[in-house]
Amino acid sequence: MIIRVVGFGMGPQHVTPEAAAALRASSYVLAVSKRDDDPLLAVRREVAAAYGLDVVAVEDPARDRDDPADYDGAVRDWHEARSHAWGTAVAGRPGDPAFLVWGDPALYDSTLRVVDRLAARLDADVEVVAGISAPQLLAARHRVVLHEVGHPVHVTTERRLRGDGAGRAAQSRRDAHQRCRVDGPGAVVDLVGGQPRSWLGAAGRRPGRARGRGDRLGSGGRAGRGRLGDGPLPAPRPRPRRAAMTRPDRDVLLCRDCCCGTSKHPTTDHAAQRDAVEASAGEWDGERVRVRVVDCLDECDRSNVVLVRDFTVPGRRPKDVWLGGVLTEAATSALATWVRRGGPVPEALAPLMFRGKRS
Repeated sequence: MIIRVVGFGMGPQHVTPEAAAALRASSYVLAVSKRDDDPLLAVRREVAAAYGLDVVAVEDPARDRDDPADYDGAVRDWHEARSHAWGTAVAGRPGDPAFLVWGDPALYDSTLRVVDRLAARLDADVEVVAGISAPQLLAARHRVVLHEVGHPVHVTTERRLRGDGAGRAAQSRRDAHQRCRVDGPGAVVDLVGGQPRSWLGAAGRRPGRARGRGDRLGSGGRAGRGRLGDGPLPAPRPRPRRAAMTRPDRDVLLCRDCCCGTSKHPTTDHAAQRDAVEASAGEWDGERVRVRVVDCLDECDRSNVVLVRDFTVPGRRPKDVWLGGVLTEAATSALATWVRRGGPVPEALAPLMFRGKRS
């Protein structure tokens, strides 16, 4: 017997070709039913019907919620009860069962844990097909990246965020751009400088920056208590288009990735350096300066690295000035002043110059 655990994103529209092949190879779909009008079960039936599969609905065993002090123990008992209920259903039917999992089976879903118990009892093999997770979809809809350059992503639940998860995350990270992402009902939350920001995704809610705690986390606007995206996501608010900038006179590339701008240099205020350099962008005495924060410039041993491309010099190619070890406040100030004024490289920056690999 092969038990297939198939992620199907937020609904039929997210069934990948690999997921479709797994469903065609299965004999039926086994799904839990939490109540008679379970809307999550209805969506699973819709997906199964598209591939000619029957759905075997199993009543979900009750979970002990009376002892919050032993949360882990209560969940283990619940998983064991689920594995027995599922095993009884599977034992009475021939063929290979499939489980349809919202989002991705690896992210905040316990189906795999229960299936592992079931497979051990039945001496069955397990196949897993990845799906599109709620954070992936919501980030794509809002055109945001799930991490700051060179920093990790922290994923937690709404339950922990409502308690003290956000506070601990903000307190334990000094970097001003650390983010905390949430896969919970209706929200993706950032922690930027310890201040929460969010993009909402529940049906019937408009996404965007939230003002109050209730708006940040959201709880309404959906049928049922399933994962983020059980209902249709609203269209994101359009972002204003920036006017195209003609070629600048000086183009400043500030590296921020694996080494530059990270805790590798704990005594440098990387956020202040970024702010100072970005403040140099604009038009100064008729010359245009553009500042871009970029991924790794492949000069990690010289972090923090800045590349200044000067287009005011005669010739077809710009003059590239590579600066490494830009770590002090004095060096940052000299850099900001120089890119605004132009001219020769100042003496304060001369010791930091080197020939880059991309020159």
